[in-house]
Amino acid sequence: MILNIILINCPDCTVSHILKLADQFQMKRVVKQAEKHLNQSNGIDKIKKLVLADKYGLESVKYYCLDSFTSLTEMTSKLKLSKELYTFSDGMKATICDRVVSLAKV
Repeated sequence: MILNIILINCPDCTVSHILKLADQFQMKRVVKQAEKHLNQSNGIDKIKKLVLADKYGLESVKYYCLDSFTSLTEMTSKLKLSKELYTFSDGMKATICDRVVSLAKV
């Protein structure tokens, strides 16, 4: 499949563009492939992944990213540096708050 070739050759710089096109043309299979790639990729910043997850409804990416934060300090420092924090949907903000609370309990 051509998507695999594109993602293998230049994964981190193209996934957001692929998601945009796949969403625009309602290509659910392509969205799922990009979602799988985001979950496996270490080269894309967690906040960027959260932005894409929020924008395209990628629930597994959202939870995978949030669960990858191992400390409250790590999570809050990343979020404080991010301008994207203010662009998140209310649902994403609520999920982030839930994760902050769960990290605070540990």
